[in-house]
Amino acid sequence: MRQTILAAPKKIESREVPLPQIEPDGVLAKTLRTGICGTDVHSYYGETIFGKVFPFHIGHEVCAIVEEVGSSVKTLKKGDVVVVNPFFTCGGCTACYLGMENNCAHKTTIGLKGFGGFSEYVYVPATSAFKVQSDDYNAMSLAEPLSTVIYGLDKLRIDPTKTVLINGIGPIGMMFAQLIKSANVSQLVVTDLNQEKLRLARKLGVDLALCPKDTDDNAKLKELTEQGFDIIIDCTGSIKSMQSTVDCVVFGGQILLFGICSAESTMGIKPFQLYKKDATIFSSFALDKNSFRKAISLLENGHINTELLIDEVVPFSQLEDSIKKIADGKANGKIIIDTTR
Repeated sequence: MRQTILAAPKKIESREVPLPQIEPDGVLAKTLRTGICGTDVHSYYGETIFGKVFPFHIGHEVCAIVEEVGSSVKTLKKGDVVVVNPFFTCGGCTACYLGMENNCAHKTTIGLKGFGGFSEYVYVPATSAFKVQSDDYNAMSLAEPLSTVIYGLDKLRIDPTKTVLINGIGPIGMMFAQLIKSANVSQLVVTDLNQEKLRLARKLGVDLALCPKDTDDNAKLKELTEQGFDIIIDCTGSIKSMQSTVDCVVFGGQILLFGICSAESTMGIKPFQLYKKDATIFSSFALDKNSFRKAISLLENGHINTELLIDEVVPFSQLEDSIKKIADGKANGKIIIDTTR
């Protein structure tokens, strides 16, 4: 089989390796589609979510078809289409006991154990392979990122009285926008520096899609932020953008810092301003099984407009070029790798 690894920063290698021996609780599945995540881009340029750990098996937004299952696996069989929860947890630590398996003390991921999603096969515990009923492989590869959005959104008080600002309207921001729009909030405003992404957001039906670099848009944005938003979701990973959220939130408002920045980054805020506003800042790391199941259901039932999320589907040979395209800001949506060609 073809194994694809990030041997070192900016160095993707493929090599032929034997298929793994199937353990009783294991599932071997042939990859069909794997989305490129922002963390894959960070990894490519030298920093995985676990630090500078190389070699690293990139690719965790996986839709695959089961090839073989272990002797104790009763819920899956050869030919089943599955999506993969990339976190493998112990089930016995405090975090797992509390239902916060994303913070498992002994967790590992598809990137550290087994093959990454850009390899020809993935090998995962049966508890991490979720059978799906859809044959839209492109859409189903969005289950993992959508589940992270659901996990973050569940922390917030969303209702029709709320005004919401989303900074950064890439694929993750667009997922937030779709889910928030379905809640019929009183106003949904999005910002981005990319006009094409803003065009897609307008097509989705947000109330306002503004570019801070545009003079008129910036004036309108300043007017809105002076009034303040009930909820602000920052998907940019930009320290400057994240710091500005405290200025823009209303009294008693909520801020969700969702975008990923460098592990060495620091952020300066005025604690007294946060205290006086009685505002709350949330972070959100990864997902849990509940949000993963919700994401699968939304995708299977067609409740997510995936056409507005996917920029292109390309063959495996374009993996490295696609990572660079995303890093250069030239992708307007999710790029999905068809690992079968």
